[in-house]
Amino acid sequence: MANAGNLLVSNAKIWVAPYGSTLPAFTETALLANPASPFVSPGFTNGGVTWNVENDFTEYRADQVKNSLGAANTDQTITVEMTLAEVTLQNLAYALADGTVDATLDTNKITKFTPAASNDFQMPYMTLILDTDAPSGLQGVNKRRRIIFKRCLPTSGTELAYGREDQQGLPVTWTVYGIDETTALYEIYEQTAA
Repeated sequence: MANAGNLLVSNAKIWVAPYGSTLPAFTETALLANPASPFVSPGFTNGGVTWNVENDFTEYRADQVKNSLGAANTDQTITVEMTLAEVTLQNLAYALADGTVDATLDTNKITKFTPAASNDFQMPYMTLILDTDAPSGLQGVNKRRRIIFKRCLPTSGTELAYGREDQQGLPVTWTVYGIDETTALYEIYEQTAA
């Protein structure tokens, strides 16, 4: 049966941590709280957060029939796209997955971003968490949904445009990568009662 309480308009709060960090506990208390360190929020986004799942299929064919006899899912790409609205050096490091930020120079008066060495081909994987609302049913009380993308890299590059008319941002596309043949690439947790 249709339920107007399942319609939703919501934003997402982003959290990042190095891949392999301890994930938040799967309890209602943890779901309602901000993830603990080492997870940090890169702050505001501008233009929303988009989660894409693209599947490629190979069709089964036979000479004796003109129609496809089925299909196998032979490739899947999962991405999470956003523009980080806070154009800090730390967010630049997240968007590039490259380099380090040192905020201790000149008695903490200068922050420095240093890209990784040009012969460093392996970028550090990150874990990405999206905290957003879940449909409330007809109760009208916001509930929490948490999506954990376990192993990601920002693969689109980024840009900073300088001009008088437009707000700056760091566009980034995170690609979600597998861990092994049995571990899910992402998990979704949702509060079922408010």
